[in-house]
Amino acid sequence: MITTSSSSSQVIDRRVCGTQKPTPPSAPRKTISAVVGRLKTGHIGVVVIINRYDGIDLPYATCRVLIIDGLPQAFSLTERREAVALRDSEAMVTRQLQRLEQGMGRGVRSRDDRCAVILLGARLTQLVSRADILGRLSPATKAQLNLSRRVASGLDGATMDDLEGVIRQVVDGDPGFREISREALVGVAYGPALLSPTAVHLRQAYDAAIGGRLDESRDHADSAVQAALEADDKRLAGWLGETLATYLHPVDAMRAQQALTAATGRNPAVLRPRSGLSYRRVKAPDAQSRLACSNLQQRYLDGAQLRLGIEAVLADLVWDNERTDATEDALADLAGLIGLVSQRPERFWSR
Repeated sequence: MITTSSSSSQVIDRRVCGTQKPTPPSAPRKTISAVVGRLKTGHIGVVVIINRYDGIDLPYATCRVLIIDGLPQAFSLTERREAVALRDSEAMVTRQLQRLEQGMGRGVRSRDDRCAVILLGARLTQLVSRADILGRLSPATKAQLNLSRRVASGLDGATMDDLEGVIRQVVDGDPGFREISREALVGVAYGPALLSPTAVHLRQAYDAAIGGRLDESRDHADSAVQAALEADDKRLAGWLGETLATYLHPVDAMRAQQALTAATGRNPAVLRPRSGLSYRRVKAPDAQSRLACSNLQQRYLDGAQLRLGIEAVLADLVWDNERTDATEDALADLAGLIGLVSQRPERFWSR
């Protein structure tokens, strides 16, 4: 998929190739700053920036082509644990979209700027192709994505030369392309920022705890869990249930263990209660063929989504010692696609 823009939120240049892989701990911040400084003074060829967006501004000729390769990946151990716990949850989808928009906006810093963005990777392509994600994007990004889809609809069966021609229209500032890009952004307006109910309650819980009001912090944390349940995001509710247990423990250790038990029932990636959990055997609810058909229909609305989904699963099946959970989750996903029931006992019941 190619996303193009003539006036906000997107980037692309032969000078910059941005990838979203885990940042090595040895990559110092000053090295990135130095390279960005060199980009602003002249052409230096392809540059790979790993999982970094903050403080990077690449306006005008500094960057005309940006390649974002794959979904943003967690780097710190805390972020990795959270990424595993919230995998495929609506909360994680929203965070990934926010990071994606942040990355896309690195190279266009004014209304007169222009660039093109190429999005690569099965998981990333699968995400931006979802019909329900448009409402979570900023108005400008939504308009540009719709324009990209209009352009892409005329590129069925296109060769790489055809795609290069479209990209060059952006890079070279083709007047016709800039006109339709401006038209796509006419009337775009930003409304007030929306905060999720869970975020509001979590902040109130934190402020109350800092102030020594432990009973109040517990109530706000419980409200965050209930807000996640009302949004039908059980994985997030389970993750927040661990936070609730943290606030409960100083005032009621027994209720904290009960909160953990409830949390693990919603999300197996959270901490286990002291008493542990009872093992439950898995059993196929239907014949393999019918179960496979049902799983495919629930996950994918059409053939295009099915193809992207299969490609995403296959991409995660490649073993990576740094992302073992992703590979194991992909194996579990694959089982469901072919009508088998899978289980990860070490995630559900190990301590």
